[in-house]
Amino acid sequence: MIKESNLDVVVIASPTHTHFQMAMNLLEAGIHVIVEKPMAMNYQEAFKIFELAENNNCLITVFQPRRLAAYFQQILVIIEKNVIGNIFWVHLAHFDYCRRNDWQSLSKYGGGMLRNYGSHFIDLLLQLIGYDIINTYCYANKYISLGDADDIVKIVLQTETNKLGEITINQASLIKPYELYIWGNKGSIKYSNGQITIESFDTIDSEIVLEDTLNRNDRIYPKDNIKSNLKIVNVDSKQEKNVYTNFADAINQKDKLIVPVKQTLEVVKTIDNCIENSSFYNV
Repeated sequence: MIKESNLDVVVIASPTHTHFQMAMNLLEAGIHVIVEKPMAMNYQEAFKIFELAENNNCLITVFQPRRLAAYFQQILVIIEKNVIGNIFWVHLAHFDYCRRNDWQSLSKYGGGMLRNYGSHFIDLLLQLIGYDIINTYCYANKYISLGDADDIVKIVLQTETNKLGEITINQASLIKPYELYIWGNKGSIKYSNGQITIESFDTIDSEIVLEDTLNRNDRIYPKDNIKSNLKIVNVDSKQEKNVYTNFADAINQKDKLIVPVKQTLEVVKTIDNCIENSSFYNV
């Protein structure tokens, strides 16, 4: 039936546990695929999808709307201009109060916040700190969800170059901020409530020197004289990318995929590492 359909592209927007078989059937028929995040239930499934797409000369991408979002596209431009220097720490936090009672609250269907929001935020984090992850810490638990899947997740990632990334997802919080902080050696970026705040400096005008002694005449801590530049900009909705336009252009070789499948594989691998390193998933 699929082979006789004369389809060019199919979007898979079904529960996570169905992604693998649907994608494999479509790619086997030579059909390009856009699949909802996460790509699959685990890295083994995701890699098989990737291999089949490569072998059948098909394109596949994962719908990652937060990477395509205007605020993140603007932040990437700021970082590319080296405004805050070399990034060494990224913190991303999402809070909400939501007693899930659908398939997303059941682990057998691939539900839970690690695979749901975690897929979004791990994707952003890896974009910012890099893909050379050497250490993964994950805490997860269930507090208000009606199913058995997690609704609280804390993730900490360390790269080979000692960059630190952390994610906090809390679906049991009546206070509901969404915040992204990025720290570099020349400044910081904060995104919250539709605004991007950038504070940076070019040089430190300071005469502070290291004092390798236990004798001091005072107990005043030294303070750098930093002349920083503070800028607050509103998010420009025109900067948002469209996954469908990008995918069509990639098929016609007019553009590269904004979300390459190899990067998506690293997201799934990180989710697997989180599951392996949290007692919640290994009871």
